[in-house]
Amino acid sequence: MSMFPLLDGELREYADRRFAERADLIAKLPAASSLMDTLSGDRLTLMRLAYGTPPANDVIDCDPSVLLSFADHALMLRRTMSWTRDLPVDLFVHYVFWPRINNEALADCRPLCHRELIDRVRGLDATHAMLETNYWCAEHVTYHPSDNRTLNAIGALNLGLGRCGEESTLLVTALRAIGIPARQVYTPRWAHCDDNHAWVEAYVDGHWHFLGACEPEEVPDRGWFDKASTRAMLVHARVFCDFSEGNVDASASAGGDGTMLLCNLTADYAPTTDLAVTVTDGDGRLVVGANVAFELLNMAEYYPIATAVSDGQGRACMTLGKGSIRVHVSHDGTFADVIVNTADTDAVTVVLSSRQNVSSLSSRPSAASGEILPPATSSAPSWHPIDLIAPPSGTPRSLPLTDEQQRRTIERRAQAESMRAARVAGFANLIDATTRQALADRYRSVSSNAAGIIPSLLSSAGANAPVIAGFLLADTDADPAVADRDRLAMLSALSVKDLCDVSAAALDDAVRSAAAIRDYALDTALSDVPESDRYDRYARYVLDPRVGYEPLAGDRTRLQAMLERTVDTVTLRAQPQLVRQYLLDHIDAQRSAEETPEPISPTGMLTAGIGTPRSLDTAFVTVCRALGIPARFDPQTGEPEYFQGDAFHHLPVMHEADNADASTERMAALTVVAPAGGHPAYGTDWSLGRLVDGAHGTDFASLDLWERAWDNDRMTLSVEAGLYRLITTVRLPNGGQQTNETTFRLDAGEVRAVTLVMREPSEDELLEHIVVDDATFHATTCDDTSAADDGTETACDRRAGHNSSDETRHLSQLLPDRAIVAILDAHGSEPSIHVLDELIARLHRGTHDDGSADDATAGKVPDIPVVFAACPVDAPLSATLRSMFDRLDGGSPIVWRCDETTYERLTRGMYVDPDKLPMILVARKDGDRIIGVYASTGYNVGSVDLAFRLAAK
Repeated sequence: MSMFPLLDGELREYADRRFAERADLIAKLPAASSLMDTLSGDRLTLMRLAYGTPPANDVIDCDPSVLLSFADHALMLRRTMSWTRDLPVDLFVHYVFWPRINNEALADCRPLCHRELIDRVRGLDATHAMLETNYWCAEHVTYHPSDNRTLNAIGALNLGLGRCGEESTLLVTALRAIGIPARQVYTPRWAHCDDNHAWVEAYVDGHWHFLGACEPEEVPDRGWFDKASTRAMLVHARVFCDFSEGNVDASASAGGDGTMLLCNLTADYAPTTDLAVTVTDGDGRLVVGANVAFELLNMAEYYPIATAVSDGQGRACMTLGKGSIRVHVSHDGTFADVIVNTADTDAVTVVLSSRQNVSSLSSRPSAASGEILPPATSSAPSWHPIDLIAPPSGTPRSLPLTDEQQRRTIERRAQAESMRAARVAGFANLIDATTRQALADRYRSVSSNAAGIIPSLLSSAGANAPVIAGFLLADTDADPAVADRDRLAMLSALSVKDLCDVSAAALDDAVRSAAAIRDYALDTALSDVPESDRYDRYARYVLDPRVGYEPLAGDRTRLQAMLERTVDTVTLRAQPQLVRQYLLDHIDAQRSAEETPEPISPTGMLTAGIGTPRSLDTAFVTVCRALGIPARFDPQTGEPEYFQGDAFHHLPVMHEADNADASTERMAALTVVAPAGGHPAYGTDWSLGRLVDGAHGTDFASLDLWERAWDNDRMTLSVEAGLYRLITTVRLPNGGQQTNETTFRLDAGEVRAVTLVMREPSEDELLEHIVVDDATFHATTCDDTSAADDGTETACDRRAGHNSSDETRHLSQLLPDRAIVAILDAHGSEPSIHVLDELIARLHRGTHDDGSADDATAGKVPDIPVVFAACPVDAPLSATLRSMFDRLDGGSPIVWRCDETTYERLTRGMYVDPDKLPMILVARKDGDRIIGVYASTGYNVGSVDLAFRLAAK
């Protein structure tokens, strides 16, 4: 070990100061205090930094040995890796040492990645080591959409799949594990399409270079998102403390709070405007301390891509891309909005009414500030149209690949996907036949469906399957039949992500803690529920350890013991709403305002006396369940609620009587009526939000109605009284949106119906009329890797319906009168998976909506055929694409092949980007010509729905 310090005095002074600021908190954590007493030198400096600056949940809930492992690993890299040794200290601290990347659960994963990679990158320069690391990531994980919980590197490796946030978390982890500075880069929402994206930047040879995580290239600064990022309204990266020696932007230039600072990188990717917002009251006085949110309409809701607070001059500034943004300002219960196009405007004044409060109607800015938004109404809603402009596409930073680089990229990506698929398939071998038989024998009498459920659980768990199997076969002190029923029900309630990364300790804790309150929950708390439904309620809302997206801490048994020592549990069971006050009595409100990437565990809250708003909500549900009281987050609003009598109840507001009837008395009935001729999709075409007072002031929070179905042309909702905003939107091919919005009040007990009003763009705004080449497509190559040994027909042969892979067809032969042509990346790249997922969902919706496939108006989706093709012509379909095609009704379709030259001709002919896959083309026949009416390439969520709408015209 080096005798000389690897860090500098400036960092030591900063770490000492920040650690001292948290001395009272650290004193409440004996394990951390004891460990710190054993450390010295650089190890002590990094650990003081780790305890003095990160979010409170990492300090309170993370095992001290895990944080020490991050410190020791980083110092080892500082000593041994050439590209790490001479890094400036602030770059090293933020982008090599720092344990947290996003909101993943911290785990000791870097030594594992280092062992896997160190021999592979030995002898390479930093640039090639960076690229090789991305190939390694692609050999282990590929893109797959999922829920919002972010898997850490171990979870992603266990599953072999991840969304972009998890792929980028894996790549940053892997790069930091070998000492290359790396950060996750994020656009919170795109302006031109409905979604967001995360990618990676690595610091090599004095510069930051971007990479598409798990989508490797032969050169840096390439990715499918490159051109899309030229249209971004905001791009940022995170740091978790403000230490800087001049090499790191540790300011909140894109917003943040005391535990997370967002560094604004937008100007590195897109043309920008520095927008200055001035906040005044109705008398023209400057307002200091107002919450300013910069909001994009995405997924039919206004999402705050950045937030700021007005300074001593009543100003808040933000560097943004050039397009439409909604500036939402709130202060002391007043709020106001203005729409600004930053391509034309760099300053705006927002005026707050001094007479408003959160229960009143919205105040509005003056005409000089921007587009005026109308006031809310308590009478019949009137709709206000708003046109939103997306930033134009700019010049991407990436350079074209040479033919050899292109060939090698395609070849190595295909090899990586083959290795990943083989690795994932090998997870099945982690459970031997003897264990599988023991599981079948033990659970045969527990559930008649056990023979199907258990193999599915093991398969979903991926490399974590041995943990799941061990839990199912563990001995128990309780009645085996009862305990095993709980074990199987609990695992069935968990998501795929939970199964792939949950620990044996967390599972054991959950089932043991449930056993302590099982009888109370079933016999008392659920006594008013029909017996046939009682166990299901118990399993979902008491037994299940998952509340929201918090880490499964495995501390519910400990929580039960803490409750028994500190509170009258009989009283809490009789009046569950008092759980909230119990939690508030045990935290210091002044130290609990800052939110954390993950909720603090309930036992951590009670020990440390810190509880953020989200932590309190999660703890309320967890404590209720630990007491045997069914509880959950309201699936519509996300608010915590408890079960009593025969219904769930929201918590009463603080000034109301604490009784179960309070929330019921605040309810109203709202019926949303679909417009004639269609069922708009929630989160794409419309949204409903309620005015709430949240972490960033007063604003409308969207209800979660994603799973709500139309009942004929109506959707009837039970909602709390309050102020509501309905938004409808139509996305244009250029990325802009034509929207309507209306704001109205619902009083308690009120019954109201509101019909959605959609804007109707003209054909000139939506449709193209371009003559398309009658391109040649090739018969599919065999995508089934299990060819028959005896020369009989393979599954691929049957699916393709061709006698020879040399067969070709012209596009005119494949097209009926009108169709959608989808040309996917055969390797299963992230954009292609997105588009195919939307196509499958739309085709499925067209078949099954309203329960009738033969009704011409079923789901209001016309019967538009889809021609599927894949590029390049000689690559087999990835396993992910094949499995997705199998989900289509009627089985996998014919997938034709398109060569690169044809693809470039088609894309350039429709004036879309030829360097991006996939392509969606809406085409129709006009005599002997093919007319392209709409096309898009790359990843534009919502483009599939738009294509179907245009094809139906």
